[in-house]
Amino acid sequence: MKVKYSEAELSEIVQMALSDHISFRDINTQYGLREKEVIKLMRTNLKKGSYLSLIHISEPTRRR
Repeated sequence: MKVKYSEAELSEIVQMALSDHISFRDINTQYGLREKEVIKLMRTNLKKGSYLSLIHISEPTRRR
């Protein structure tokens, strides 16, 4: 992940990652980020408590 993203792009990537209707493959197609890179981006751009609560909420829906 060597590209600098704008605040708007970061927000969109996080929203996409948390969406039940958008896959990590879709994020990769649009932004060139792999799943691990999206997770790293979320960890570095969200407050720790926010990141942990979002991951906790979204995990059960991600297991398909």
